Amino acid sequence: MVQILYNAGLYSESSRNTKSSFQDVPNNHWALTAIETMRSERIVNGFQDGTFRLNEPITRAQMAVVLQNVYQKQNR
Repeated sequence: MVQILYNAGLYSESSRNTKSSFQDVPNNHWALTAIETMRSERIVNGFQDGTFRLNEPITRAQMAVVLQNVYQKQNR
């Protein structure tokens, strides 16, 4: 999902961080740049335990929060 937002061109690469901020996202993960960019833009935050939970489906509530964050960011 973050890769789709990143690929849509709404956000430029704002994070040159090649180190993951999340315990469960390896530094060589194919979506690391998108994940870190969306994190630095405050579109996604991950979970309180420091994980991103890559392999878990996103819930409707989580998607609603992401879309709200995108909307707020785009309409400033």
